[in-house]
Amino acid sequence: MALGILIPTTIFAIVAVVVAAVAFVGARWRSGEGVLVTFGTVLLAYFSLMSLVSFLVMASGLTAGVKAGLTVPLGRGFSYWTPPRTRLAPAMPPGETGKPVDLKQQPVPQEELDRQEREVGRQYQEDLLQGATLAVIGGLVWAAHTVGRRRLSVVDPGAGAFFGKAYTTTALAIFGVVGIIALPVGVYEALRYVVIQPDEFSGRQPPGGTLAAALIFVPIWLYYLNAVVRRSQKESA
Repeated sequence: MALGILIPTTIFAIVAVVVAAVAFVGARWRSGEGVLVTFGTVLLAYFSLMSLVSFLVMASGLTAGVKAGLTVPLGRGFSYWTPPRTRLAPAMPPGETGKPVDLKQQPVPQEELDRQEREVGRQYQEDLLQGATLAVIGGLVWAAHTVGRRRLSVVDPGAGAFFGKAYTTTALAIFGVVGIIALPVGVYEALRYVVIQPDEFSGRQPPGGTLAAALIFVPIWLYYLNAVVRRSQKESA
């Protein structure tokens, strides 16, 4: 789930920053400035892009960690698919002739249940490891590039303000889209998990991954939405 979110949002961030850089150069060209692109402008575009991507990496890591963490109070089945303990199997070997082969409810062998339980445990450990790795590395890279972006914005206030708006708007769009999709789907899956009891031959669809994405992306989306509204009000005042 974490990498499934990270890849398309990263592509969107790259496209958005490239479009912002082209728009900035076009605005300078229309204003008649002699130097359209400076090294500082290139660095600002770079720092903006890397800040966005590393922030997405950190958010994806937090999503994986929350997905694993939800299983502590709610059980492994909340975030990881666990197969049923009974299944329909032929009542007699299908190789025999002259006799009908009927399906009969039979318990899943204990060895198979143990193997499936070990697989769920492995997925849980992978999510913890992946979440911690992405969150820590992404957070460090984001912090370093955010500092660089803010320092360059002081050197070139015009470019800094432009790429600052582009950064905030792009982050708002990314986290807004993911959050708006993940929130209702996650709530629905959680309610279905609690309310609707599956039959004895099918497992439950775990809602933990989608709900974890909503728990991480929706607060960030609301933060950037508030930042955009406050900046708009400040500029119009």
